[in-house]
Amino acid sequence: MTMHFREVTRADRDRVIALRELCFPGLDPEKSDPRFWEWQHIRSRAFVGEEDGQLLTHLLMLEWQGNVLGIEAMTSPAARGRGAFTGVMRHMLDNRGDAVAIAFQIRAAVAGTLVRTGWGLAARVPVLVRPVPLLKRKRAVFRTLTRDDARWMSNIARNERDLTWRLFDCPVWQYRVTSIENEAYLAARKTTLKGFDTYAIVDLAFRDKRAAKALLRDALAEAKEQRCRLVAALVSRDHPAFWLLVRSGFLPAPYHFRFLTHPPEHAKRRWPLMWADTDHL
Repeated sequence: MTMHFREVTRADRDRVIALRELCFPGLDPEKSDPRFWEWQHIRSRAFVGEEDGQLLTHLLMLEWQGNVLGIEAMTSPAARGRGAFTGVMRHMLDNRGDAVAIAFQIRAAVAGTLVRTGWGLAARVPVLVRPVPLLKRKRAVFRTLTRDDARWMSNIARNERDLTWRLFDCPVWQYRVTSIENEAYLAARKTTLKGFDTYAIVDLAFRDKRAAKALLRDALAEAKEQRCRLVAALVSRDHPAFWLLVRSGFLPAPYHFRFLTHPPEHAKRRWPLMWADTDHL
């Protein structure tokens, strides 16, 4: 049979979820929740390769910050080495319109396809970590934010639609989003990374560094209350928070994400990135 590539419809939801569970058993189980699928597909188009009625490979193209983010790349073990993922990647690139495509490579298995289809490496984005302090930290006078705050948050970073969808509307991932005097905001949640209970800083934006530092101190205190061992942030060197985190005691962990663009000439741009720019956490 010939492999066929096409766009996903809502009728494919359960089959795509089943393919995910086959490809990544036990990994990020929340992504197999139908509610998570529905939330992602509000902002995306997805493509699959199939043969003889069986889904073999999948790639999702998410609208994000004026670009399209390629995520949920997966290929059935039985189809690997047959060009299935390269085929669905080319199909996605041919159907993305004029938008710049971006992607974070974590798994080495997809590297060959990215090279073959002409992606350019823009940055290696490190994960910064620091241990949770043993001593009790002084809490900041913060305000907990809701989706109604997305409008003023967009005056600092991102846009209102993306902020609302990413930080407040996810039915599975719930974030603690705080602000001080509307001069900075920080979004975080407790998770498990590499087997460690971790307080992950998903997004941090600010106009006033003092407010951002106060929110970081509050995050460390919250991490201690949540009985986490580490606080972590994925952050690119182009992001204003990078050196703020370094000067606050965060150091690079032995992990990084490779960030790529298509067309490759967009790799030369400055890309301020955090976990909020991924489909991870």
